[in-house]
Amino acid sequence: GPNPYVPAAVLARADEVHPFKNAVHAGYAGLNPTLELPFAEALDRTGLTWCRNPSRSGYGIELISIGSTQKFYPDFLVWTSERVICIDTKGGFLVRESAGRKLLTIRKKDGAERSLDIQFVSKGRYNNDLEQEAPDGHTRWGLNDEGKLRARYFDGLDALLSDLTAD
Repeated sequence: GPNPYVPAAVLARADEVHPFKNAVHAGYAGLNPTLELPFAEALDRTGLTWCRNPSRSGYGIELISIGSTQKFYPDFLVWTSERVICIDTKGGFLVRESAGRKLLTIRKKDGAERSLDIQFVSKGRYNNDLEQEAPDGHTRWGLNDEGKLRARYFDGLDALLSDLTAD
């Protein structure tokens, strides 16, 4: 079906590009080595189509609440058969200020091919009160059916992405 967003070409020096098999582009430069690069490598292993979403020039999601930003540019976009998943990798300390404004699921409109799902991923183990309990592993942030923040912990990124991308 029609896909209203087509990722643009990315410009980078060839010697700085980390290659990927399943990304929309051949590779990406400038991935943060502590969270973005391992996340991108795990994302590539899912076999799903994905891309790094450039800030300010990529896919922007309009924010409807009052705040300093009018558009939100998640770090990564992933296409599954049912959803477009927008994933932002961020430190847990940034989740508190962002969660209420940016974590949401936009239900599929009649006739639309996919719904839009926004998720956060942080390095470390966090609880639902946004307190870090351990530095290892990763936490996936989402909203429960009541709209409350929910933290789900995973030992590895492969398990987290398997859970996150399951339709």
